[in-house]
Amino acid sequence: MERVVELTFRNVINLRFIGTDDFHREVFVDELGVIWKYTEPGEMPQERHDKLYISSSNSMDGEPEEPMADDLDYKILKGEL
Repeated sequence: MERVVELTFRNVINLRFIGTDDFHREVFVDELGVIWKYTEPGEMPQERHDKLYISSSNSMDGEPEEPMADDLDYKILKGEL
């Protein structure tokens, strides 16, 4: 029950896929224009990684820097935010 309550009250960031970077990592943008990405390229990153990282200089080709906070979750939306 404790886990259900924890998941119910987590903050969710809505993301939109904007492409891949120079290393073929999937890149996303949130409602505030912050760019997020996975740390590794490859197939099915959502199934292999549970965290996204802020991109350095908020650039599509920047390096993954800071991980998403533990109390945040994300949802990848289709189309516009």
